[in-house]
Amino acid sequence: MSSVPATAPGSPPPARARRTSLKKGALLNWLSLAVHFVATFVVTPIIIRKLGNAGFGTWALIQSFSGYYGLVNLGLGSALLRSITHDLATHRYDSLQVTVSTAVRFFALTGGGILVLGAALCVPAAGFFGVPAPETTAFAVTLLLAAGSVVLDFFGSVTNSVVNACERFDLLNYLNMGRQLAQTGGTLLVLWLHPSVVGIAAVIFLVSLLALGLGLVFARRLLPEISIFRPGFERGRLRDLLAYGRSTVLLTVSNVVRLRLGNVIIAKFAGVAAVAGYSVAVSLITNFSTVISSSLGVLNARFTRLHAKAEHAELAQLYRTSLFASSAMACGLGTGMILFGEKFIHLWIGKSLPEAVPVLQALVLAYILALAQSPGWNLMFALSKHHFMARVTALESAANIGLGLWLASRHGAVGFAWATAATMIATKLTVQPVYSARIGGLSVRGYLAPMAAPFGAAAVLAAVWYGGGLDRLVLEGGPVTFVLAGAAYAAAFGAMVLLPNLGRDFMPPFVGKAIGRLKLNR
Repeated sequence: MSSVPATAPGSPPPARARRTSLKKGALLNWLSLAVHFVATFVVTPIIIRKLGNAGFGTWALIQSFSGYYGLVNLGLGSALLRSITHDLATHRYDSLQVTVSTAVRFFALTGGGILVLGAALCVPAAGFFGVPAPETTAFAVTLLLAAGSVVLDFFGSVTNSVVNACERFDLLNYLNMGRQLAQTGGTLLVLWLHPSVVGIAAVIFLVSLLALGLGLVFARRLLPEISIFRPGFERGRLRDLLAYGRSTVLLTVSNVVRLRLGNVIIAKFAGVAAVAGYSVAVSLITNFSTVISSSLGVLNARFTRLHAKAEHAELAQLYRTSLFASSAMACGLGTGMILFGEKFIHLWIGKSLPEAVPVLQALVLAYILALAQSPGWNLMFALSKHHFMARVTALESAANIGLGLWLASRHGAVGFAWATAATMIATKLTVQPVYSARIGGLSVRGYLAPMAAPFGAAAVLAAVWYGGGLDRLVLEGGPVTFVLAGAAYAAAFGAMVLLPNLGRDFMPPFVGKAIGRLKLNR
């Protein structure tokens, strides 16, 4: 095994590039997500128009397989960030090199397995879903390209973990934005020249390859002591990483069940074309979820660093502040999706996929409850206390599958959405608040307190909205009415959440300072 020397005892650690602040990191995450959302907003209706509902449904179905391929890494990606961050915080560079080398060797093995699996299943999968014979080859090639993109992203998780552990969230976001823009531009070019799912998959594969190359450059620049592809493998280290990551597999399975398995079940019961409406709703839910998770993704490395240095008071304070921020974002955005979702979908892709609206409304209710409590997951991973909730989530997924099969066979896409919402809400209202409060050293009441104002504001505004007939006004109005109503809702929600909590300990410091400056200027 090859390694690099650790920092000598008592000597200062090597000088590091500055860390990105959590505030700047979150803002850059939002900018990256805005780029992603605009790209999705532009590309999706063009794909539907160029490929038709059946073509778009086929593409969504093929994309679902990337989630199944991702299960093969056995949660190692999630374990990397914590291990690398901990070793970096304690200046154990020899241990860090062992982790990186072991992960790369493991991903080479599992990546090869995915390519073999993809080659073996691509043609039988086309037959299972009833793909017409003339389209079988295109379907199979697209599946293989999707498998290749997943394998590249396995190795990309190593470089991303290094950059994330160094808290250079700016570099990660610049990379993600560039990747999204390149992927969008390539997809539009393919749709203009020769519309096909194979062409889109090829663009994604090439962009993934380029992103991996840039990630290697960033990782080398930030941690020159570490070589991503240096030979080395330690079975004990792999065992430790997989022990941490095995629960992440359960969580990944749960996400696959909620947002990807539905495509397969719906395609089997209602046909490939029926996947289109479900996929449109899931696309919006995915963006909603990504806004929250990416905004809070900066917490993982910080929580791990604070825990490694035993700075418990600062960690607890950051936990409560993040709960307030996550619930404000989840309730604000989620309630807005319920109130404005139908009109948005009509403006976006028209009225050709009516089932997308009830699917979206069912899923949003569950995801508001889940995403409001996202910092609990960040802390669980930082403290390696995520195993219990992972098992609970696995039971939730089993219930989701059973109930989903039954309801989807009777009600199609909407039935599966109902099953997902019901099982999620059950765990998010009962088990998660108690466990998340306990690992954070809080009472349940103290855990829920930062979330009270956002949920209260959401409930009041929803009651006023439907009670006052504003839903009909927006639905029957034009784009200007839609924009004005959205701005009014955002202003009202922000005031109801921020103003009553300005003096509370969980208020983000920069918010209080910004409002204070406004008062002084007046």
